[in-house]
Amino acid sequence: MTVRKSKLFSRQLSRREAIRIIIRSSTIAAASPSIVALAGCSSSVETETITHRYIDQDVCIGCGECVSLCPMGAISLAETSSIDPDECAECGVCSRSRVCPVNAIQQGNLKWPRVLREVFSNPLAEHETTGVQGRGTPGIKANDSEKRYQHGQIGVFVEMGRPVLGTRFYDVEKVVQLFTTYGYAPVKENPVHELISDHARGLLVKEILNEKVISCVLEFVIPQRESGSLLKIAEELTLVTMCGHGLISVNRIRRLTSQIREGHISAKEAANDIAAPCVCGIVNMARAESTFNKLVNAV
Repeated sequence: MTVRKSKLFSRQLSRREAIRIIIRSSTIAAASPSIVALAGCSSSVETETITHRYIDQDVCIGCGECVSLCPMGAISLAETSSIDPDECAECGVCSRSRVCPVNAIQQGNLKWPRVLREVFSNPLAEHETTGVQGRGTPGIKANDSEKRYQHGQIGVFVEMGRPVLGTRFYDVEKVVQLFTTYGYAPVKENPVHELISDHARGLLVKEILNEKVISCVLEFVIPQRESGSLLKIAEELTLVTMCGHGLISVNRIRRLTSQIREGHISAKEAANDIAAPCVCGIVNMARAESTFNKLVNAV
């Protein structure tokens, strides 16, 4: 008998490929119970009419077991549990956990652009443009095998969001715009690259801007000889991300920097300007003032 060697194992697998195979195998092995929970099969509501994840109010018994599982804090409990569709990142944690004793959690019929929430937030979802699960990129940790950043280059990795905070694409756009003004775009292997509608200005597709995801990773490659630009970007990025409830406009930061340089206002007054609308109150005034001074003195 002749045994044919599979193409898959005729070469050494990369770490990413091995992890993907393990995850898929685990999912298939648990198919019977988990797919029901993932797809949300036994519902008394027609899922085609609801375009977001939800809890079937006719089925929910109000046990509250799902509330603490949500990484976005989108599930609340009154007489029954419910999901706030605006805060839900469609990560599927509540469904995959199978914590609901009556299978009341339903996926709904996700459509564009809301489906972006799932492909960026669900670690089992695969990005069509990159073929990578989760956030769509293996990131800096896999550069030894991916070779995206070569000798003489600086790989810049900007992670936005994470559990509890999350991020929306209008904030992702602000960071893309910042790098674009210096002449750097997200690498083509990054899933955000395909979501840019205006590469000259770093603008994302308008209809996706309010979509919320747990985490989004941006990747840029900067020539080592241009490291000075990276230092300026880092200072501006410090100010752009200083407020906890939303990013501050790059144009606003630059306008204030110019006013300081021209002697119209002080760095302290500029720090007060960006702190004034901040409802979370976590702007570090001393750091903001210091960072403005660094930008003003940067050549």
